[in-house]
Amino acid sequence: MHTLGEVVRAAREVTTAGADEVLVSLGAHGAALVTADATWWAGGPRLVPLSTVGAGDVTLAGYLSASDRGPEEALRTAVAWGRAAVRLPGSKVPAPAQIHPDDVDVVTNPNLAVAVEEL
Repeated sequence: MHTLGEVVRAAREVTTAGADEVLVSLGAHGAALVTADATWWAGGPRLVPLSTVGAGDVTLAGYLSASDRGPEEALRTAVAWGRAAVRLPGSKVPAPAQIHPDDVDVVTNPNLAVAVEEL
């Protein structure tokens, strides 16, 4: 079992190597955004995926599309796009109308002791 703290520590190693922020997909357990000073976690209600092919790519694209709106909104958008992608068959990319950011909760500086599987 891995904790969110272990994920954050690994991501912070990447920030010490020069990255300003690290976006970590946690699969069905949402995603984390880590900087040198803060951590955000985002996720939504459980869903049954049709396919996970390309979901990480779509998540990253969602993040980049909203990166000018601040870390919390960028992460919310990323997870909303990823959630929409896994609801589609194969490697289909969701359309903007299929994205539901209101279904995504974002927590600033979440409890790092929680197991990833419990998010």
